Amino acid sequence: MAEIAAHLVDHVFPPLPVRQWVLSLPKRLRYFLKTNPAAVSAVLHILLRVIQQALIERCPNAPENARLGAVGFIHRFGDALNEHIHFHVCVIDALFYRDETHGALRIVEVAEPPAGTKPIYARDRIRGIALEIVRRLRPRVVRDTDVRTPAVLSESRCA
Repeated sequence: MAEIAAHLVDHVFPPLPVRQWVLSLPKRLRYFLKTNPAAVSAVLHILLRVIQQALIERCPNAPENARLGAVGFIHRFGDALNEHIHFHVCVIDALFYRDETHGALRIVEVAEPPAGTKPIYARDRIRGIALEIVRRLRPRVVRDTDVRTPAVLSESRCA
């Protein structure tokens, strides 16, 4: 994954900071996701939406049509070749929007938090992601016992 992230930063993404987010889910949810592609897609959409909300909060001057730029990967195996569905997402630390007057694509860089304030990290977002996943999947598979083992979300700076 590190080589792919490096390729994206060096050759695909614009010269802006990039973060890699990784979402790992409890085993009971992984089993359900293994046989349900629609649920895998739903979890990825939830993850992207929560990350986009975090970027928008850090960028109050962005217009309403601003969207994140990201590339997501669904990994189906862990490093020991065990079945382990998890998600890697490389996200540009900026928002993109189309300028309606000129039709040009514009970039709004996400501001670094002021000194002395707490930046937005993955641990601040994991509860929202977990609750949204449970809400979305509950009619089909999720029981209260399924969320006792928390999901794990981590982020790291790529560039």
